[in-house]
Amino acid sequence: MSREKLYAQAILQLLANPGVADLGRCTGSEGWFAAPCIPPVSEAAAKKQLDDIATSPATVKKRYALLIANQDYRAPIPALETPKKDAEEIARVLQSEYGYEVTTLKDASKRDIVKGLVKLAGTASAADSVVVLYAGHGYLVAKTGLGYWIPTDATPTAAEGWISNSDITKLLAAVPARQLILISDSCYRAPDERKTGGFVACQARCPA
Repeated sequence: MSREKLYAQAILQLLANPGVADLGRCTGSEGWFAAPCIPPVSEAAAKKQLDDIATSPATVKKRYALLIANQDYRAPIPALETPKKDAEEIARVLQSEYGYEVTTLKDASKRDIVKGLVKLAGTASAADSVVVLYAGHGYLVAKTGLGYWIPTDATPTAAEGWISNSDITKLLAAVPARQLILISDSCYRAPDERKTGGFVACQARCPA
């Protein structure tokens, strides 16, 4: 079955409402403990974050990496072969050669991914270096040009369980690190085409 047919229902939902997968802002004292959501960031807090980054020492203080390896999906979404192995090897290199403190999420749900990124934002400081890797299923809706990560608890019939790239951008924007690199390896094309829509994105805070 082609990916277009597999995800047909979810695609129709996203075409009708491109924001159906988007997270809401956290409200109440429980925040994302109650449901996956994006913690609110005030304009003053955002400005302070940028000021802290601008005035932080040029030398990196600490190094953090969040590796998300989604491999074993629930049928009918097919399992992948290499995300866990790839993440293990990347973790080894980041730890042994570059001194990163690595957190690995295997077969992560939407809640797990959001929680991991929110926790990362609360851990990193303006003088730190951060790497985020996502390896797993994803989908690019050609008609809208909008991309999505597909967590392991997602289904091909309910787009609300997917994670939009716009939400990933918002969650990463809350990470107050001088250096921030996102590596996303997610298949956007049919497996028989032997192509991926994976990309390596380097935020403006990356080193030259």
